[in-house]
Amino acid sequence: MATLAIQPPIPTRAVVGHLVRYVAHYRGHFHTAVRDELATRGSTTGSSTANRGAMSNRSAERSNSLGRRRSRRDLNVAGRVVLWHGAQRAVVGSDVIMLEQQAKAVATYLFLARRLLGGPRVVLNGHGRNHQTDDHSSFVERSKAFLTRRADWFFAYTDNSADIVAELGFPRDRITVFKNALDNDARLLQIEETSQTDLDELRAELGLGSGPVGAYVGRIYEDKRPDFLIDAALELRKLQPDFELLIIGDGNARAAIDAAAAEHDWIHDVGARFDHDLVRHALLADVILNPGAIGLVAVDSMALGRPIVTVADHGHGPEYAYLRPDFDSVVLDKEATPREYAETVAGLFDEPDWLELLQLQAKSRAREFSMDEMVSSFADGFVEALITLGLLEPANEAERQIAELAR
Repeated sequence: MATLAIQPPIPTRAVVGHLVRYVAHYRGHFHTAVRDELATRGSTTGSSTANRGAMSNRSAERSNSLGRRRSRRDLNVAGRVVLWHGAQRAVVGSDVIMLEQQAKAVATYLFLARRLLGGPRVVLNGHGRNHQTDDHSSFVERSKAFLTRRADWFFAYTDNSADIVAELGFPRDRITVFKNALDNDARLLQIEETSQTDLDELRAELGLGSGPVGAYVGRIYEDKRPDFLIDAALELRKLQPDFELLIIGDGNARAAIDAAAAEHDWIHDVGARFDHDLVRHALLADVILNPGAIGLVAVDSMALGRPIVTVADHGHGPEYAYLRPDFDSVVLDKEATPREYAETVAGLFDEPDWLELLQLQAKSRAREFSMDEMVSSFADGFVEALITLGLLEPANEAERQIAELAR
């Protein structure tokens, strides 16, 4: 949960509580940058986090210097899992509470109920819907739509997410798109600092040969299709005998990967890697092989200049919309088999000029998705929301007129 105290030039302020399940390592800089951006606008921030116990062992999670942990439990109610954050007291005195768009989080219902009784306004942020299911008429998805329509503002990850939220009946003029991204400037600096000598030494350390390398990058869970990945890699090895696979990530669906890595010395499982260490390993690859759900790896692929090969319609996150198939990535039909996936990747290795063009075109888009732009959009959205909701006085006449029209 993060608390933002916003103080515009005139003596009016609004306190915003931000409750999140956990803070991944790559989000630490974002929270700090938002705080600093708001500070330049006459604002001060502090934050705290309610972490999910089941996620606290993730290797991807790092402590957030802005955060304070709150209790979090998973409860089973009538056969359904609901999340209890235990953060009600932490946001006492807040004018606005920002929550993740989660139908199973008890806090969402409680805060919406409190809002009807004069409690803090409710702002949601999220994907718009669960991209890991095709059943958008399910009870959970209908509950999410119900909750979303009753919020006061929505922060959408991408334009696609904003379209989904608007289709649910939420006012378009109360949606902020913050274009979810990674810190690509930092990533590009890490890449610049990685020499060919560094890569040669790491290649020798891992025992990689001179043949083509594909890398899986990201957390490992069922929607990432690890079984499909291994089946495709085994087929690819038949087509390309010197092919090697690098697994960069960790998660709870490792069975197929662990078994294959134990049996085949050309499958290199290096676990989760971060920052410069991730860059060093990923740059050893020619392509990124992620046949399942695509998220922020789409942004990383562009900074790295390594095209993604994936499969359509398999639970992709909103960031999947960033990809331009056949320009910076290759997207197979949703019915593609592991053999067809392998044949596609082998085709790239057999046409080095085409592979190099995809790499260069992916690299050319690296600066389209910046942390600076995301932070600025997020801060702009906060200020616009607070002014529109009547919680802040506009700093100038133009802002006042916009607020009046929005109301």
